[in-house]
Amino acid sequence: KLLQDLAVKRPQLEDLVKQADRLQGEVGEPEDQKTLQEKVDKIKELWDAAKEKASSRTEELQIMLSDSQKFHELTEELMIWLTKMEKALDENEVIGTEIIILQGQLETQKAYIEEIESWKPKMTEVQNSGEKLSKDFTLDDAGRIEQVMESLMLRWTNVCSRSNVRLHELECALNSLQDIDKQVHEFLLWLGKVESPIKSLERKTQTEESRQDREKVKEWQGQHQRSILICQKQLISCFLHCKTPKRLV
Repeated sequence: KLLQDLAVKRPQLEDLVKQADRLQGEVGEPEDQKTLQEKVDKIKELWDAAKEKASSRTEELQIMLSDSQKFHELTEELMIWLTKMEKALDENEVIGTEIIILQGQLETQKAYIEEIESWKPKMTEVQNSGEKLSKDFTLDDAGRIEQVMESLMLRWTNVCSRSNVRLHELECALNSLQDIDKQVHEFLLWLGKVESPIKSLERKTQTEESRQDREKVKEWQGQHQRSILICQKQLISCFLHCKTPKRLV
């Protein structure tokens, strides 16, 4: 606006300079001519200074407008992306109870976190743009920019936190199931080893003569009871392990 006003007033300045030049020719005294020239020079100096300040301010405002538009575009883009990521977190399936399902969920979550990582430069760009605008704008405008930044940062932090929690829960659940599978496998191997002496004991007790020997019968009973106790302990241990998976935090 100031530059426009200066452009409108420019013809008046030129007319004033012409009049001063004409007056200098009419004024006979050198001292008067000098005074008149000094006044004209002062007017020109003030005009040039005003024009320079107006041009400089216009350039500053154009840069601020460009920065403001850039900040608006960046924040809009980031808000749309955050909304998408929040929706994905809200729609996450319940953590699976089978290894193959958990492995698929874990891969999906890792891809989700990789996408977050890829957007970090964009978040940094928004922060830098907002900080620059806050320094250049008025107090009220700077306050509004800071509110936008705080809202974005809160949503960004929440998405990062929730995604990390989800990853941790999936990893714990998968490790727990894999550990249970290992325990069951070890129990079955142990059971195979125990089965052999039990069968041997069964063969010894099949003859009529062996059943008549009370001492041997007592010994076999003791062996059988010990085998039963060992089996019970192993079963209880496996059962408790399966029912008490690792705590998810």
